[in-house]
Amino acid sequence: MSLNEKKFREALGNINRRALSRFNQAQSLQNKQEAVRDFCDGFASLSRLAGNDNVSDELRLEVSRILSEWSQRGAETGYRA
Repeated sequence: MSLNEKKFREALGNINRRALSRFNQAQSLQNKQEAVRDFCDGFASLSRLAGNDNVSDELRLEVSRILSEWSQRGAETGYRA
């Protein structure tokens, strides 16, 4: 795993944990939607910074899994990007 890939994985984990904690603690639909939006915004910023470097298939699968989970949360709350 390259250093850039390691940093990307760590940053993605931080964004995911922060947004997931906020999502799970949300008391209202609006707060859940805001947590989904925060994840989407954080992921978009991280992706722009990371560019299109070659990454491992393992990281691609991890990103795909995380995005799928957040897509489901967005669908559950009616969030539209």
